[in-house]
Amino acid sequence: FGSSHLTQRSLARARLRAHVSEAMVRAAALVLFALGLSSVEGKVLRAAQQPPPEPAAEAPEKAKDGGFGSKGDACMACKASATGSCAMYKSCVCYATNAHF
Repeated sequence: FGSSHLTQRSLARARLRAHVSEAMVRAAALVLFALGLSSVEGKVLRAAQQPPPEPAAEAPEKAKDGGFGSKGDACMACKASATGSCAMYKSCVCYATNAHF
């Protein structure tokens, strides 16, 4: 009973170590694959980048108080900023008001 039981325990431990080692190797391979894939994906995305569009209007000068002189000037400044931005060029909606109290 004693030596046979020890041999079975030793075999069980050896199998467990083999499974853990195999799992660690697979996990490391998966991580390396994911890192390689993300760097390739990043290169593809960087190659497809385009410069931002040209602004559709020229920004007017600000008045002495730091604001714009009229609603039209404020709207043109917003349009110049928004149309020259990749993030905003399709969403230029003017909500400018001249709030002079």
